[in-house]
Amino acid sequence: MLQSVFNKISNLNYFKAFKQGSHYFLANIIVQLLGVISIRIFTKILSVEDFGVYEVFLNAVKLLAILLPLNSVVALNIYMYKSEIRQKEFAGNVVIISLFFFIFGSLILFFLKEQIAQFLAIPIELMAFLPILVGIQVVYNLFNILNIIFEKSKLNAFGLLFNNILRLLGSIATILICQNLEGYYARIIGEIIGTGLISLSIIYFIKDYIALKFNFNYSKLIIFQGVSMILYTSSVFILNYFDTLMINQSIGPQAAGLYSFAYKIGTIYYGLIQSFQLGFLSKYNQLLHKKDYDGISEQLKSILKLITLITLGFILFSPEMGRILSSKNEFNDALILSPIIILGYYLLFIFDLYNVSLFQSKKNMIITFIILSVGILNIVLNKLFIPIYGYKIAAINTLVSFFVMFVLGKLSTHFMGIFSLKVKYFTFFLILASLATFFSSFMEYHGITFFVSIGIKTVIFGFMCIYIYKNIIQLLLERRD
Repeated sequence: MLQSVFNKISNLNYFKAFKQGSHYFLANIIVQLLGVISIRIFTKILSVEDFGVYEVFLNAVKLLAILLPLNSVVALNIYMYKSEIRQKEFAGNVVIISLFFFIFGSLILFFLKEQIAQFLAIPIELMAFLPILVGIQVVYNLFNILNIIFEKSKLNAFGLLFNNILRLLGSIATILICQNLEGYYARIIGEIIGTGLISLSIIYFIKDYIALKFNFNYSKLIIFQGVSMILYTSSVFILNYFDTLMINQSIGPQAAGLYSFAYKIGTIYYGLIQSFQLGFLSKYNQLLHKKDYDGISEQLKSILKLITLITLGFILFSPEMGRILSSKNEFNDALILSPIIILGYYLLFIFDLYNVSLFQSKKNMIITFIILSVGILNIVLNKLFIPIYGYKIAAINTLVSFFVMFVLGKLSTHFMGIFSLKVKYFTFFLILASLATFFSSFMEYHGITFFVSIGIKTVIFGFMCIYIYKNIIQLLLERRD
C-alpha cells in the first residue's frame, strides 16, 4: 500500500522538480546554515553601526568585482562552449584582460579614494582594503565559472564551502584577537586573511584550465562581451544591494545595519530557492530548445508550487527566525521588513522564469533595459522617500521595483510572442504570498508575543499547505482498489 502511494507521488511533477534541485539544495544548505550562524555571532560581537559599515563596504566590493575587471569573466559562459574556441587559451585571455583592467581600476581607486569614501559614507582608511577583497572576489568568480563549464561540481561545492568557512573563522578570530580595532576593521582584515588562503588554493586548481597566451581576437570578444553585460549585471546589483548604500548616505550606519540585518534573512531564503532554480534550469533550457511548451508549463507549475510553499514558510516565520538569530534586541526593530523583502525576492524568482525565455530568444537588450529601468526607479524612490520616512521605506520601494520588473517581464514575453507561463498559474500563489506578508507584518507591528505568533502562523501555514498540495492529500486518502 505505502509502496504504491510512494510510486504515485514519485511520478508527480513537483516531486521530480524537488529531486532535480535536491543535490544543489544540499550543497547550498550548508552555506546558508553558515550564514545563519554568522548572523547570530556578528550581531553579538559587533555593534549595529559596525554591522552597517561592513555591509556597505561588502556591497561596494561586489559592485567593483564587476566593474574593475570589465566584467570579463562573463565571456567564459558564452564562448567556452563553441567548438572553434581553444578553451585554455581563451580562459587565459580572460585572466590577462581581467588582471590588466583590475590594476588600472585599482589605480583609479587610489587617486579617487577620498571621493569614493565620501560617496559610500565609510572611513577613508577602508579604501586600502577595497582592491584586495575585489581581487580575491574576481579570482573566486573565475574559479566558480570554470568549474561549472568543466563540470567539476564537487570541487566547486568544496570551494564554496571552504570559502565561507574561512571567511567566518578568519573574521571571528581577528575580532576577538584585535579588540582594540573597530569591529568592522577587524572583520574585514579577518576576511582578507581567510579568503586570501582559499584564493591561493584556487589558483592551484584552475591553472590546468588556463594557457596565458595573448590572442588579440579573443581579447576583443572578451572586452566586447564583458562591457556589453556590465549594465545588466550592475543593474541586478542596484536592485539587490544599493538600498543599503543609500540608507548609509542618508541616515547613517546604524540604520544601514538594521536594514542589512533584515535583508540577511531574505538572502538566506533566496539562496535556498536558487538551488531549485539551478536544478531546473538545465531541463528548462532543453525543453525551450525543443519548443516543448506543454512540458515546460507542467515543469514550471511544479517548481512554482514547491517554491511557493518555501516562500510562505519564510514570509510567515521570518520575524521569529530573526529573533532567534539576533543576539541584541536593537536588531529586532527591523524584523517587520523581512516578510516584505522575501515577497520581493519571490517576485524576482518569477521574473527569472521570463528571464530564461528572453535569454534563449537572444533578447539581452530587453532584459538589460528592464532591469536598468527598474534599478533607476528604485534609486529615485529611495532618494525621495528615505529622508522622509526612514530606512524601512526602502523595503517597500524595492518590493514596488520588483513588481514593476515582474510586470515588464511578462509584458515583454507576451508582446514579443515568446513563451512564458500564463498569468492564471501564478496569480493565486501571488495572492497567497501577499496575504501571508500582510499577516506576518501586521502581527509584528502589533507586537504579538513569540509563542502566540508561532501558534497562529502555524495554523495559517497548515491551511495554505493543504490547499497547495490538496492533490497529494487526496492521493493519500484514496483507498486501495
